[in-house]
Amino acid sequence: MPQPPGLDALTRLRRTVFRTPGPLRWVAIGTLCGTLALLVLVGVVFRTGLGIVPVVDARDPDGGNGSRGGAAAPVGVAPSPGTAPKPVPDEFVPLVLTAGNVCPAVPAPRVAAQLMAASGFDANVLGEDGAEGVAQFRPELWQAYRPSEDAVATDPELAVPALGRAMCALVEELGQLSGEAYPTALAAFQWGPEAVREAGGLPDAPSLRAFAEMVSDYTAYYERDRRIGDRPSTPPRRTPSTGPTASQPAGGNPGTTPSTTPTNGAPASPRASVPSSPSPSASWQERTIRSTAALRREESWTSNRLQLTLTDDGDVVLRDQGRTVWRAGVADRGGHLLVFQSDGNLVLYSRYGGTVWSTKTARNNGATLVLRADGNVVISSNGKVVWQTGTAG
Repeated sequence: MPQPPGLDALTRLRRTVFRTPGPLRWVAIGTLCGTLALLVLVGVVFRTGLGIVPVVDARDPDGGNGSRGGAAAPVGVAPSPGTAPKPVPDEFVPLVLTAGNVCPAVPAPRVAAQLMAASGFDANVLGEDGAEGVAQFRPELWQAYRPSEDAVATDPELAVPALGRAMCALVEELGQLSGEAYPTALAAFQWGPEAVREAGGLPDAPSLRAFAEMVSDYTAYYERDRRIGDRPSTPPRRTPSTGPTASQPAGGNPGTTPSTTPTNGAPASPRASVPSSPSPSASWQERTIRSTAALRREESWTSNRLQLTLTDDGDVVLRDQGRTVWRAGVADRGGHLLVFQSDGNLVLYSRYGGTVWSTKTARNNGATLVLRADGNVVISSNGKVVWQTGTAG
């Protein structure tokens, strides 16, 4: 049976090689193998040059695996000394305010300045010793101050509030080592608390001094940002005067109505100051709280019916038309900051970042906290209630 031309040629070549006598046989075999290897190599180079075989660059900016549309984002670069500050991005403003409410030593302008110096508000910066994210948390610090076990330092909505808790705790813990409490805390955040303790205070290192100077310069810049810096205080609430006015002499007269000045001349409280029961047909409003939002002690989220308050003794209390209808029951346990987080969890933190109480509703990203018109307070995620006070009525 006749063979194809190519196969017939290979057969004849094989017979010729293996019939070659003595040492020449091995020379022929080596020559044949080398020729085949050279042909394969030439084919690969040719295909690569034409773009048939893709060349994968491990540092491909469009995807960590060299393919378009990869999940990895371009690695950011931390600012260097002398870099001009950027305005706080709008989406960072509530996060910076939340972090700046933890303690007086770390106000919002300092939080913004530290973020600018660490990453320039870029969550994709990868630093030394595993530091990552917009705040450049080291792994051990992130583990200590992360809001939940599955939280990642590259998520600004979690990392920025955690930065406030971490810095306040470090100021309190290490500030006594030297007279420079805040720079010492900055050094501990960068190098770790153990390094600062071993140095007995602020280490004398050029990199730490340069970073502290950057934060100081940026702080002065952000103090002028009205969104996070010094803002005019709320004017005191006006209360109706109970004394006589220019048009109403203190002595009164028989023609004055009892609602203004009694006939005996003594000034009476205005009618507006007398509390009255709400009308049964009152139109109650609903208020929605979105993450990230926070309350300090004696602050509240309110509607025209409900008031959810972090009390002076650290408890979380719900009042309906002034009457207490629900409480978390954690008074005097150190509750310092109530945070509705981006993961849907409502958490009461201590001054040092420990969890005092929570609704245990994490992993509900995008959830909302709603003060409902019916008197109930709920956390709702994708149209489903995941937590409630049970006070509807």
